[in-house]
Amino acid sequence: MPRQVQIYMPSADGWKDARDRLESYFKTNPNIFGLGRFVGDPDTLYIFRTNDKRVAGILEDLAVMGVGNQFGTIDIVQLQGTTPAIVSSGNRRKYRVNDRAAVEEINSIVDNSLHLTFDYIAYTVTASIISAVGLATNSAVTVVAAMILDPFMGPILGMTFGTAVRNWAMVFKSLRNEMFGVLLAFFVGCLSGIPLALVEWGEEHLVGGVWWGNPEQMSRGTIVSLASGAAIAIPCGAGAALSVVQGASMALVGVAVSAALLPPVVNAGMNVAYGVMGILFPWTPAGSSSSTKWLSVAMFSFILFLINLVLIYVTALVFFKIKRIGPPRSAAKPISQFAPARRDESTSILDDDVSSKGESFRMESPADPLIPLQRSSDEALI
Repeated sequence: MPRQVQIYMPSADGWKDARDRLESYFKTNPNIFGLGRFVGDPDTLYIFRTNDKRVAGILEDLAVMGVGNQFGTIDIVQLQGTTPAIVSSGNRRKYRVNDRAAVEEINSIVDNSLHLTFDYIAYTVTASIISAVGLATNSAVTVVAAMILDPFMGPILGMTFGTAVRNWAMVFKSLRNEMFGVLLAFFVGCLSGIPLALVEWGEEHLVGGVWWGNPEQMSRGTIVSLASGAAIAIPCGAGAALSVVQGASMALVGVAVSAALLPPVVNAGMNVAYGVMGILFPWTPAGSSSSTKWLSVAMFSFILFLINLVLIYVTALVFFKIKRIGPPRSAAKPISQFAPARRDESTSILDDDVSSKGESFRMESPADPLIPLQRSSDEALI
């Protein structure tokens, strides 16, 4: 989808060099369309449209000039459409490796899914209960339904993206929330396993020949499951990173189903409870079986989750690097080279009079000069 970029620059005379440099960049960039300039007090507003794949490059260029990180403000607005359609000029390469959404947009997508909110807790508990039912009844469909609600992928991407941009506060927060969700899912699994340890599992009790240690449980609790889980986790990490850098957060649902992060944690909790019940209460149905076996299943299930987490993290980080996602670029010139050399400390830069106050401008194409629009002197400023 096309994007509309809005840039607020100080209108004071001391910032004229910075504005001139910015306007010169606008005129020479073939990916900027419909440029408009609106001068007011205290800010000058620049508005233009561009292709979503070009926003990242434009913002990087602006960051080198200091716009957005030393002075000025940049807003990015997603447009549902625009007429006429935006077509970038020049040689259009269809297979650019670094085509992606802007880092600021990616940050917004990732940040929305990593926080420890009521919804995160509710999704974790709900998905854990559904997963426990599916694991206990050997129902693959029910386990898949739990994967759809699984919120664990959000904090994992928060850790990965935070590492890529060196936002260690985001990494810590994501790790904390991921561990909280894991402990909560494990606790729900334990609570589910306690009453199930009192049930006589066998073909004569449940339709379809369901028993404790059924394929849905054992497929996540053996050494073989570790290898298959690793083989799936690597492409899942790539898929998670690619879906985020393209701004397609809905694709994460499919990735979460493939990664299957939550069911192994719930399976670990259920088998720990089942094994411990067999040890503490040998007269229960769980006591008639090998408790060591179920504790081993629980151990491999949790190791499977850890392997999935680490491989998704590493693979996603590699693809973030391939997509050239890194720390914000610093300005090539310090802010002092744009700001006035001398001024009264008690006076704000933004308090200066604007010599061109009341004028509005637009540009038909990137190569055209800024053309003033005719407007009455009493027309309101934006």
